[in-house]
Amino acid sequence: MMIENQFQLVKEIGQGSSGSVWLAIDQSTHQKCAVKIVTLIVLTQSRRIFAKIFELKKRFTNSFIGQSLLVLDLTINLSAFIGFPRFLSSGIDNFRRGYLAIEVLGPSLNKILQHSKQRMSTQTILQLGIQLVSIIRQLHKIGFVHRDLKPDNILLRSFDYSSPESSLISLIDFSASESYLSENGRHVQNERQSTFKGPSRKDDLLSIFYLLLYLKDGQLPWVIKQRDGKIKKMSFDQVTKAKQDFHSLIKMKSQTFIGIQHNQAIVGYGLEQAIIELVQQNGRIFRTIQVL
Repeated sequence: MMIENQFQLVKEIGQGSSGSVWLAIDQSTHQKCAVKIVTLIVLTQSRRIFAKIFELKKRFTNSFIGQSLLVLDLTINLSAFIGFPRFLSSGIDNFRRGYLAIEVLGPSLNKILQHSKQRMSTQTILQLGIQLVSIIRQLHKIGFVHRDLKPDNILLRSFDYSSPESSLISLIDFSASESYLSENGRHVQNERQSTFKGPSRKDDLLSIFYLLLYLKDGQLPWVIKQRDGKIKKMSFDQVTKAKQDFHSLIKMKSQTFIGIQHNQAIVGYGLEQAIIELVQQNGRIFRTIQVL
């Protein structure tokens, strides 16, 4: 199948709530790319976000040209700089479907977990956390929240684990993303009724915290495995209580993350610094992410 006489779809490589993802060949460059078929609503929203990301990357490049940075600062800023996939093209095909073409990235964290016989090391998980907070901070700076942070939407930059890019990640799928700012620049939630919970930056940061717990323990605290191996999910009220009671939640789970909660970092971008401190206590800060 050909899209707009430019992208030759080769095979389907993914399926999400907002559409299918295809490996494709860009006929103008003969390079591989990823094409996602989306609704027109998702197309419009994604175009807005990618346009702002382009401006963000341009400002980043201009601000760091000729500057000498510490390795730690450079890696954090670099992860934010390439923490979003490179946008190639977008449009509407002959079937009135929207499409987005982006660069081909490496495997998702979910695929790594599925094919790994062991869980990721604590060191690797904390490295991922540092990058995620940095990337999400940049997304928030351009006025959007992601609202769908999960292993499927976090990809390594490369399939080649010997490549330096395999230690960096990119965030994908902005179909659930939403602007948290109104036209006059105020937070949407503050302009609506108090009973309405609008798009929240805090929710993205909480999602990172839960994601780290999931990567560490292989399941979320409110999903309980029974003796017969079946999964027993908590009720909505139980999940709500578990999320509110962070002290009990962390005590119940890995002690590694006590430092994060102790610094109250989960309520803001200080989560990044708390993770850095934990990594520094455990050895080398940045290294290639390996599939264990």
